[in-house]
Amino acid sequence: MKNLPIFFPFEEKRGNTILFQSLQELSALTGLRVCLYDLTFFSKEIGKFDVPEKFRIHGSPFCSYIKSSPSAHARCRKVEYESLKKCFAGRKPFLMYRCFAGLTQIVIPFVVGGKLVGGLAIGQVFPDRKYPAIMAKLAQKYKYDHAKLMALAESVPVADSSRLTRHIAVWKLIGAYLAEVLDKRRLLQRLEKHEEPFVGKNIPDEIPMLFADSFETLSPAVARALGIIKTKYRENPGRGSVAAAVGMGESTFARLLKKETGLSFSDILLKTKLSAAVYLLRRSSLNVAEISEYLGYEDVASFSKIFKTAFGCSPLGYIRRPI
Repeated sequence: MKNLPIFFPFEEKRGNTILFQSLQELSALTGLRVCLYDLTFFSKEIGKFDVPEKFRIHGSPFCSYIKSSPSAHARCRKVEYESLKKCFAGRKPFLMYRCFAGLTQIVIPFVVGGKLVGGLAIGQVFPDRKYPAIMAKLAQKYKYDHAKLMALAESVPVADSSRLTRHIAVWKLIGAYLAEVLDKRRLLQRLEKHEEPFVGKNIPDEIPMLFADSFETLSPAVARALGIIKTKYRENPGRGSVAAAVGMGESTFARLLKKETGLSFSDILLKTKLSAAVYLLRRSSLNVAEISEYLGYEDVASFSKIFKTAFGCSPLGYIRRPI
C-alpha cells in the first residue's frame, strides 16, 4: 500500500469534480476521447467522482450513429465489457483492442479488493485510413446510410498505437487513485457494520481482515497463506516461513500470491496490520501507543508514520476524516 496522501481542500460541485476536470484536461491534452466505465455505480455514490454523461458513454457523432442500431449498440456494450474483463483476467495494466466498427482504444481496469469495479477507455480512433471497407460492411449489416457513415468516419482522428500509450502513466495514475479511495471507503463501510464496539483490552481473538474478504476464488495454498498472515501478522512473519508452511518454494509462492491477489506478500501484511489498526481505533478504547504495541511496531512514531503514509492522516485523525 504505497500511497500518496492526496487532498482537495476546495468544495467540489456536482458536474465540476476533480475527476471530471482531470479527464477533461487530459482529453484536451492528448486529443483522445475518454470514457469512464462504472460497473458498481461508485461514481454516482461518491461526489468527487461524479462526471457528466458525455464521459460515461462513447458519445462521438460516429459512435452515436453506430449505436442508433439496437443490435450494434448491444454489440458495442458487450465488446466494451469483455475487453475490460479480459484485461482484468490477464492481470494487465491496460489492453489495446480494435472494436467491430474499426476503432482502436485502450482500457485501464479499476480493481478493488481483487474485484473489477470499472475502468477507463481512451482513444476511439482509427489506426489508419483503411476503413472504407469496414464502413461498407457495417452499412450493409446494420442498414446504415453509407454516405452518412463515411462522412462521420472522416471526423474520427487517425492515430497509431504510440499516440494512445504516450500518456499511459497519467491515465493509470487516475485509475490507481480511484481504486485506492474506493478501497478505503469500502473498508470503513464494512467496519461500521461489523459489530458493536468493545471496550478496554478485551481484544477479540480474530480481528477481521476485511480487505481480503472479496478476493476472487483462491488456490488452497494462497488461502492457507492468508489464514496464516491473518493469525500471525502481529509477529511479522516472513515470506519464506509462510511459503514453507504451505509447502511451496519462496519464489513460486511469491508469484502465485501476486497473480491471485494482485498484491505482494509485504503489501498483504501491511494491509492486514492497517486493517487491524483501523478496527481497533474505531472499536476499542485502546490508545495509539497500546495499538502500536499490540500490532508489533517498535514504537509509536514508526506506527504513526506508516499509518499517515497509507491514509494521509494520523491514526486518531483517521476516524474523523470523511472518505
